[in-house]
Amino acid sequence: MGFSKLAQVYSRFNDESAYFDWITFVEQSLDKRPHTLLDLACGTGVLTEMMGALADEIIGIDLSPEMIFQAQETLVHPYSNVSFRVADMTQSSAYQWVEGYDVITCFLDSLCFLEDETQLNQTFHQVYQHLNEGGQFLFDVWTPYHIRYGFNGFEYFDYDESTALHWESYPTEALEEIEVEHDLTLFIQKNGNLYERTNITLVERSHPLEAFMHHLKEAGFTPDNIQVYVNHGREIYDPSRHHETPRWFFRCYK
Repeated sequence: MGFSKLAQVYSRFNDESAYFDWITFVEQSLDKRPHTLLDLACGTGVLTEMMGALADEIIGIDLSPEMIFQAQETLVHPYSNVSFRVADMTQSSAYQWVEGYDVITCFLDSLCFLEDETQLNQTFHQVYQHLNEGGQFLFDVWTPYHIRYGFNGFEYFDYDESTALHWESYPTEALEEIEVEHDLTLFIQKNGNLYERTNITLVERSHPLEAFMHHLKEAGFTPDNIQVYVNHGREIYDPSRHHETPRWFFRCYK
């Protein structure tokens, strides 16, 4: 899987200062301090760790063992309440760590990396089943607009003393698909002036808002308990004003 190859440099090339917007979204969503919080698709655990002060117990899970290894290696927070596990968020075994969760999160468009709507549906069902009564499911996804147009022509290059990254994105031209392919090339220094080249391809998918709502309701969330926001939760989504918004932020109550 592409993320396994990316794990050792994932945090290095991410703008972690932007994560504070997600922390603010969580803080503003909480009406009381949660006892248990589960962070799905946590990657290298930076955002999970930043939520350490917000709940009594926090567990981050990710499908990639390499990502979880990096998360455990870099865990330097002053809290002893954060832990990491390798798990598949589409399966019930990923939620077995405690009896139930007050909050479940899935941030940084992680749901867009699922292969299809079947996996999305499975994840929503597992989340609903393992949320405590009154619990919240908080997540964000890329909008179809951003997948098709925001990534069109996207190119990024960055480097440090030992690694270089080149990233290009190619939205699909098929109208029935809302996908973007990310082609990443990594050059990692090994010995002296010798660099190892690694090519990584990642695919993200989004869906119409109606599809997300359908799968949430099918999982058990009622329409009155599903709220959709933009701008990291600062504004309620209005399709007449926010048709070019890059992300939808969801706040769902059980």
